Amino acid sequence: MIAVNANAYLALLIGQLEVEINRLCQELIRERRASSSWEQRRAWDILDAADDRIRNIPFLNRVALLTDKGGTVYKRAKQLYETRNKIAHGDLLTESLDVAEIAKDIERIAVSLKGVP
Repeated sequence: MIAVNANAYLALLIGQLEVEINRLCQELIRERRASSSWEQRRAWDILDAADDRIRNIPFLNRVALLTDKGGTVYKRAKQLYETRNKIAHGDLLTESLDVAEIAKDIERIAVSLKGVP
């Protein structure tokens, strides 16, 4: 039962991180689309920041809008998201998860992403 609870808690934590990533992406997209210079906003104009549309951008692409794909923050977010997907699709993890450490990692990711210009 402990493993099931750890799996559920991990899925919940990633869900909370996704809500924060959505919010940060919406802010960034709106800010960049507001530029008066077409050269600066042209790539951003194709992205829709509406609440119901932000989820059309794949999760890892949303993370990539906020951090370097080659960096440690992106890599850890990707690793956690892949683990979450296994759990969400019924592949309960049998290895022990240190949810306290994972929660700290998720907090570090969220704090790092909040600093995006």
